[in-house]
Amino acid sequence: MFSAQLWLAIVAVLGFARRHFNRDNAARRYLTTAVFPVYILHQTVIVVAAHALQPVRLSPLLEGSVLVLVTTAVCFLGYEAIRRIAVLRPLFGLAVSVNERLGTPVPRNVA
Repeated sequence: MFSAQLWLAIVAVLGFARRHFNRDNAARRYLTTAVFPVYILHQTVIVVAAHALQPVRLSPLLEGSVLVLVTTAVCFLGYEAIRRIAVLRPLFGLAVSVNERLGTPVPRNVA
């Protein structure tokens, strides 16, 4: 009975997401392109951060919270660096822009 309840809860969450989050917006486009680079970076970041936090001897709850925050921040900062450095883009599964392929300079908005 408990497993059926869990499956129904998952189906309910998926139905809620389909109904309310099925629209395109800037955040969704940003996160869609960030998925693969963040996925590639996250394991290394977790291992390095956990190793660095080991001597501090934090409580498990605090250490886990710090680890989640550090991993999220470092992965998204890494993504921002990756998407701005043309050489790194293909290494992390991001498309090279048309201007970079053609060797033409990318116009900058100067205000």
